[in-house]
Amino acid sequence: MIRFSNVYFKYSLNDDFALRNISLKIEQSEFLLVVGDSGSGKTTFLRCINALIPHFYHGIFKGDVTVNGISTRDKSPSELASIVGTVIQTPQNQVLMTTVEREIAFPLENAGYSEDIISVRIEEALELCGINNLRHRKISELSGGEIQKVVIAASLVHRPKILVLDEPISQLDPKSAEDILNILKHLNEELGMTVILAEHRLDRTLHMVDRVIVFDKGTIVADGEPRMVFSKTDMNALGVGYPPVMGIALKGGIRPPPLTVKEARKYLKNLLLNSKIREPAFRTGAELFKLQDAWFKYTQKWILKNVNLGLKRGEIIGILGHNGAGKTTLAKLIAGLYHPQKGKVLRRKDIRVGMVFSNPDIHFSQDSVEDELKLSLRLAGVKKDHSKILQSLNIEHLTKRNPRDLSGGEKMLTAIASVAVSEPDILILDEPTLGLSYKHKATLIEFLKRYAKNKSIVIISHDVETIAKIAPRILVLSHGTVIADSNARDIMCGSFVFSTQLNRVAQSLADEGVDSLILTDNDIELSGAYDKSTLNGKERRSQ
Repeated sequence: MIRFSNVYFKYSLNDDFALRNISLKIEQSEFLLVVGDSGSGKTTFLRCINALIPHFYHGIFKGDVTVNGISTRDKSPSELASIVGTVIQTPQNQVLMTTVEREIAFPLENAGYSEDIISVRIEEALELCGINNLRHRKISELSGGEIQKVVIAASLVHRPKILVLDEPISQLDPKSAEDILNILKHLNEELGMTVILAEHRLDRTLHMVDRVIVFDKGTIVADGEPRMVFSKTDMNALGVGYPPVMGIALKGGIRPPPLTVKEARKYLKNLLLNSKIREPAFRTGAELFKLQDAWFKYTQKWILKNVNLGLKRGEIIGILGHNGAGKTTLAKLIAGLYHPQKGKVLRRKDIRVGMVFSNPDIHFSQDSVEDELKLSLRLAGVKKDHSKILQSLNIEHLTKRNPRDLSGGEKMLTAIASVAVSEPDILILDEPTLGLSYKHKATLIEFLKRYAKNKSIVIISHDVETIAKIAPRILVLSHGTVIADSNARDIMCGSFVFSTQLNRVAQSLADEGVDSLILTDNDIELSGAYDKSTLNGKERRSQ
């Protein structure tokens, strides 16, 4: 159905090829997961399938890509829309109309379909995506998860045979992510649609797919059934990583590794019995910021209601909540971009606050990464060597690159560097792991831990695995109200929504002696359980 034949591609302004000698075949009705480090070629690969390469993104294109027997050289993306539906990494940038119904209708209206056909197709798309209740809503009023469903619905009105999605759940809360994945599963299993998905959140996707393709520096280094590929390939070395329970099993010498929480209950029991919680030391300093009884609204509806929040020097706070709960609005109050209509903001006069937005492109105005950082330092009135932060985030090789030409993960790290380089006292990050591979997440976590030694950090994220590793304190928002503000273990351990994959395993084995407060692989590492669970360092197979 899809065939790549010796495909090479290099973007016009780049020195290196983004794809190198790609040859493969994707069959009809496959569910395919594409993984790789940030900048490894995943998004470029997807753009070749929907003909954005070579018709929209220009450069050197060698070889041939055929979709349903049609060469993408001969058909534009719009001409291929009846075969290939596309959902890009930032769905907000894909929306063109003001209401849900108009957005879903637009692709067919643009193609000249009759009103009767358009009406039927709209009904189908709304039903498939479970968003009949959103038909007459304004796009501007929707949550991130709702917008993602609308964009998928709009891509389905042509009844495509193939659906290509670039990180469709990266900005979504756990429930919304599960909804999207269930839609994709239904499209694949019940309607026979080929689904091709690029995604870093492996714990939510790996067990669902038929096949995994692993990219590294523009080449395919592994291709096959998920468990086989992840068992035989060093995913950490490639910057991809493993789903938490799989990575823990492999490190503990357990073969074959589990793919799901259900499997992990059997495979990891003995390892977890040797794991006991050892809390790391954590100190905070003077209070830098405080919200007292804060209320905020954009129009008539209150977005934040009676919020109280204090932030001390040295603290890292993770903010969790469903899409539309008010998390970003709260962050903008802390940053001073908004002021509450009711309540008080108490902030020391000498502190500076910096905010990294979930869309990194907002931060870019210069032609190189280096110039972005120099500009940030000038605007902050800070004299400092900008190269050190690039080294800390492992992106010094991007110094001369135009930030707009980077991969999604590289853009996010550049945006973080551009704000953190001037060392604001409070650093706020809105979805900072968007587009980040396992390797870059690990780098970011270590960077933020160092940064917080004498500064404060607020992180908004749906990535509960990362939040669990870095934020000792968690705040949960629901419909603009703070419903929880406490120690991370108190909130995350045992939660039906915000728990980590490993904690869900630990909770289910609590009656058998496993510590129910185990949250991440750091808990296993600190307790020395890996050494106790391996036999003389040799691989151990679970029976």
